[in-house]
Amino acid sequence: MKVRCTILLDADRRPVESSPWLTVGNVYHVLTILTEQSGNKWFRVVTSERDGGAQSLGLYPAECFEVLTDFRPSSWRNREINGSVEVSPASWQAPGFWEDLYDGDPNANLIFEKERRLILEEEP
Repeated sequence: MKVRCTILLDADRRPVESSPWLTVGNVYHVLTILTEQSGNKWFRVVTSERDGGAQSLGLYPAECFEVLTDFRPSSWRNREINGSVEVSPASWQAPGFWEDLYDGDPNANLIFEKERRLILEEEP
C-alpha cells in the first residue's frame, strides 16, 4: 500500500507547518495499519531522512495521506487488540516485538527488515 503525504498533523490531528519526519508530496509504503476502537486510523511508515540523518519508523494519522494504491501485502494479518485492529505481518504482532525493535534488539531488527523487504518487493 502506497500513500502520499498531503498534510502535516500532530498526534492530536491538528495541522502543523513542518515535521522533522514527513514531507508533503513524498510517497511512503505503509508497513502497518492501526484502526482504533474510536475509528481513528494510523499508518506506520518509514519516514524521510533529514539533514543526512537516518530514516525513522513512525505511526502517523491516516488523514496525513492520500492512498495511491490499496495493495495488501500477502504477509499482512488482522489482529484485534482491546477493540482496535492492527494489520501487519504476523511476526510483528508477537508480544513485545515493537518494544524490542525500538530498544535495538538485533533479532527484532532482523525480523523487521526481512518483513519490510518482502513488503517492498511485492509492491516496489
